[in-house]
Amino acid sequence: MKKLLIVLFAMLPMTLMAQQFGYMDYDYVLKLMPEYAEAQQHLTELKAQYQAEMRRSEEEFNRKYNDFLEGQKNFAQSILMRRQRELQGLYENGLAFRKECEDQLKKAEEDMMASVKLALNKAVGKVGTEMNLEYILNTSEHALLFAGPNGFDITNQVKAKLGIE
Repeated sequence: MKKLLIVLFAMLPMTLMAQQFGYMDYDYVLKLMPEYAEAQQHLTELKAQYQAEMRRSEEEFNRKYNDFLEGQKNFAQSILMRRQRELQGLYENGLAFRKECEDQLKKAEEDMMASVKLALNKAVGKVGTEMNLEYILNTSEHALLFAGPNGFDITNQVKAKLGIE
């Protein structure tokens, strides 16, 4: 039994050395995809719509606030209180709408990017299978500091699978 363990431990470095891996900058390739540009364009348009609505809401609040300031000396106490509550409600609604917009934009981005990332992941998987690679590492943000002789930069192969020149 001891001899078997020694033989297995002796063979372990050989099996590790035989493993090949690939690496690529995932974010770089993702941003080259036409679908990515389309998703970003849709997000820009959606963001502009939300910003226009937030601006309109803010302008309405500012107009009513200025009206309140101009007339507060002349208002009866009950009118003054009602206007203050109205302004408070507009302010709170504005904050809630801003939060809702942020959440909706985040969800829209996740939804739009899901199919783009799925296509990229499939291409990476196909290249990995074709090249008989054990692992594929993401070098985005300089996560891979060193790639030895058993590593392959698969960026061009993935781009070719996606039809990117």
